[in-house]
Amino acid sequence: MNLHKNFIRIEITPPMREIAVYHARRRSEKIKRRFVPENAPLSALESNFVGALGEVAVRYLFSGQKELKDDYDLGKTDSGDVRINGKMYDIKSEGVPLSLYIKLYEGRIKPYEPYGCRVWTAKHLAHLPKYDGGVIFTALPIMQTEQQKQDELLRKDILEGMDHLIILGYALPEEIRAKKPQRYSPPHPVSGKRYPYYSPNMVFHHSELHPVHSLINR
Repeated sequence: MNLHKNFIRIEITPPMREIAVYHARRRSEKIKRRFVPENAPLSALESNFVGALGEVAVRYLFSGQKELKDDYDLGKTDSGDVRINGKMYDIKSEGVPLSLYIKLYEGRIKPYEPYGCRVWTAKHLAHLPKYDGGVIFTALPIMQTEQQKQDELLRKDILEGMDHLIILGYALPEEIRAKKPQRYSPPHPVSGKRYPYYSPNMVFHHSELHPVHSLINR
C-alpha cells in the first residue's frame, strides 16, 4: 500500500495497545452507548478500543505521552483529547473494513463509497466550543475474522490487526459549523445510491481536511 501524501502513519506498540484496552474496558463500564447497530462490524467495546487507541497514538505523536486520564468515575464530559500548539482538539477515530481501508489509505476512496467520508456527529455540536483547534480524524483497519462479535469480547484478530493507525487530517471549528448535518452519504454520481448514517453527521471527505503535517511543522 502507498500512503496518501497528506496522511501520517503511526505504528501501534504493545504498550499503546495495552493502554487502549484498559480504557476501552473502563469506558464500557462507565459510559453506556445509546445505540449500537446490529450490522456494525465492531462491538461497543471494540469501538471504545478504536477511540482510545486513536487518542493514545495522536497524543504520542505530538507529546511523546501515551497515558490517558482515568476520570470516568467522575461522570464528567472531557475537555478535549489533545492540546497542540495551545489549541484543544477532539480526536475522532474509526475502524474501516480492510478492503475499503486500503482505498482510504491510498487516498483513492470516493465520498459516495461506504466509509468514503469521515463523520462527526451533530449531537456533539454543543461541545464544539471546547475544541478550539478542531477535530482530528484517524482510521484503523478492521481485519477479517471468523469470530463473531460479542458485547464483552475484544477479538484477538481485530486487536492484533490494528497494528498501525493513519491520521487523515483535521477540520477547523468554523468548517464543522458550516456543514449541514447529513443522514446519508453523498449520492453516487450515476446510480444516486446513498448509505444511511446512524445519526445526523457533519461529513468530510479526506480531500476537505487539513494535513496534520501543518500542525507538526509550526
